[in-house]
Amino acid sequence: MPDHLQPLLSVLTDAANPYPVLAWVRRSPSAHLLAQLVRQPGGLTHGALDALPQNAPTSYIRGLLVTAGLLAKRDENLARLERWVTRTLANLPSHHANIIRPFAQ
Repeated sequence: MPDHLQPLLSVLTDAANPYPVLAWVRRSPSAHLLAQLVRQPGGLTHGALDALPQNAPTSYIRGLLVTAGLLAKRDENLARLERWVTRTLANLPSHHANIIRPFAQ
């Protein structure tokens, strides 16, 4: 286990009952997503998670990494709003986006 992932290992091994953790590691889509992120250089960032589909596994991994101290805590509602604004403005004609952008930001 790389040194920078030791806090995550501590969170997983500190469970009172190890069997649910082992089952999670073997079968969970979240665990598979975590394995993919760990293999990517620079994959354990809010930005990398923001680029993924925003579903339950992504949310779970983000929470796990925040709990382990590998990601800084942030206001997820604000981050979701920022992603929505960016996505929405990108789909608008530029003259509309130029009017709306200052109010949205």
